[in-house]
Amino acid sequence: MKPRCTASTPLAPQLRAMISRRLGDPVPDLIAHCSLDEHTDGHHFAAFDTLDQDPALWIRWHNTETALAELPDCPARGPASAPVPEACALFTGHPGPHTWSTRPASRSGP
Repeated sequence: MKPRCTASTPLAPQLRAMISRRLGDPVPDLIAHCSLDEHTDGHHFAAFDTLDQDPALWIRWHNTETALAELPDCPARGPASAPVPEACALFTGHPGPHTWSTRPASRSGP
């Protein structure tokens, strides 16, 4: 199993305001944590709110650029040998393995 990425980013006030307008609720100060497997290049992605709908709302960032993205759910299911095949919790076309093939990141700090 690969470890999850440990990258994180605070949500800027402008991004929180945009999300609040979109969802109709105030968004508190939050830190987004990357949901992908460990990687050293490319964008980081954090699921913000699925709303039990497809597409889900994701935070995408690279260096200092942060944006919202509506991305469709990954259709993959875990091994058929599992009692209940697990759905991948990422988006269609995500890089790296599906979520059932990664282990949680060990984060240091708050």
